Amino acid sequence: MQKDHIGNDVRILSHQIHRWIENAPNKKKIDSVTGANAWIIGYISDKTDNNEDVFQKDLESCFEITRSTASKVVNLMVEKGLIERQSVPWDARLKKLVLTDRAREVNKLMI
Repeated sequence: MQKDHIGNDVRILSHQIHRWIENAPNKKKIDSVTGANAWIIGYISDKTDNNEDVFQKDLESCFEITRSTASKVVNLMVEKGLIERQSVPWDARLKKLVLTDRAREVNKLMI
């Protein structure tokens, strides 16, 4: 009588999933975005879908990062063409963060 080894089945399934992801046609587009950027894109997308504006201070609170870290991340994402800073009519000092078309496309692929 042979016993089934669940560990081996899990390993085989893991390899199959890894191969499927590696061969996915959209992998290159998704790989161009780092993990932290992907989380931020998802966060901004969720908030935008609920008609909420997102500001840098929201990223600081949500991801528990310092102001300088948030600033660096946002600046790099702007350089990569993933987000834009847009003025708001009620306060000239505030800039809301808005996803670019490229980031929305990446978000759809990630989902």
